[in-house]
Amino acid sequence: MKKDNKSEKNTDWELKLYDNEKAILKKMRSRAKLYDSGIDLGFTKVGIDPILGLVPGVGDILTSALALQLAFSCKDPEIEIPSSVIHKMYFNVIIDFSLGFIPILGDVGDFMFKCNDRNLALFEDALKNRVKDRPLPPPPVPEMKGSALQSIVGTLKGKLPAMPGASKSKGPGK
Repeated sequence: MKKDNKSEKNTDWELKLYDNEKAILKKMRSRAKLYDSGIDLGFTKVGIDPILGLVPGVGDILTSALALQLAFSCKDPEIEIPSSVIHKMYFNVIIDFSLGFIPILGDVGDFMFKCNDRNLALFEDALKNRVKDRPLPPPPVPEMKGSALQSIVGTLKGKLPAMPGASKSKGPGK
């Protein structure tokens, strides 16, 4: 399992994601970073989860609620993440919450466990498995503005030879 959420951008599997899957993945990445690894201390990265966890009682409840909310956001019925993956996410939240009950060592464990980064890795792996057999979408067609298209047509008109038998008509009966 990955220990951080440094995911490669524009990987083949990400190109195969549907818009709703991309939106949830983006939300998961940004929140996991905020909760577990958004602050670089030089020797390690931390987020608000272990810092809030230092507040006795309330901190661990609040951070567990945030982690559960993040895991719940993966239960989108259109994405169909396997329930076994969702259960592993819940289990990570339970471990993270339980660490908070151990005085001092629990706070150190909270800095190291990073349940949201672990849940992000589980979610990414589930998405990779889901889309592995999907074909890559076709490349986007470049948009042409009306004036650009008109200037291309105008340029071509002047450079193309006249078609044989095509004469300028003077109208009917003339």
